[in-house]
Amino acid sequence: MPGANREKSSARDCACRLLGRRDHSRRELFLKLKKRGYGEAEIVQALQKLEEEGLLDDTHYARKWLHHFRENKPLGGTRVVAELARRGVDIAVARELVAREYPREEERALLLQAARKEVGKRGIKTLEEALSRVGPFLARRGFGGEDIAAALERVLTEGDP
Repeated sequence: MPGANREKSSARDCACRLLGRRDHSRRELFLKLKKRGYGEAEIVQALQKLEEEGLLDDTHYARKWLHHFRENKPLGGTRVVAELARRGVDIAVARELVAREYPREEERALLLQAARKEVGKRGIKTLEEALSRVGPFLARRGFGGEDIAAALERVLTEGDP
C-alpha cells in the first residue's frame, strides 16, 4: 500500500494543516488531534507553540465569529457567548469579548432589524400577535424579553415594517 511506511506527522504539523483550511479554537484543535491518535502531552505542547507563534488565537477566532453573527445572523449577546463556547472558545474569553465589542446599542439595533424583518414577513398587525409569534423566535436568538417587547412595539408603531 503506497505510503504505508510513511511516519505519522507531528501534532504540530497536523494542527498547521488544519489551521490552513480554516481557523479553529484551541479546544477544536485539541479534540481533532486527539481523535487522530496524538497523545495529550504532545497536543498540549503543539498548541502552546502555535499560540506563541501567533498561529492559534481564540480571541481572534472569536472576533471572526462575532463579525459573522453581526453580518449574517443577528443574535443577542447571551446567544453569541453560547455560540462561541459551543465552538470551543473559553467562556470567560467569550464573555469578555462580547462585553467589550458587542455594545448594547448595537445589540438593540440588531434586534430591531430582526423584529422588522419577522413582523413584515409574517404580516403581523398587533403587538399581542407579535409577542406571541415573533417574541419566542427573538428570545431563541438570545435577545432579552423587555428589549423584545420594546422593539416589537416600536416596529408596529412605526407603521409599515
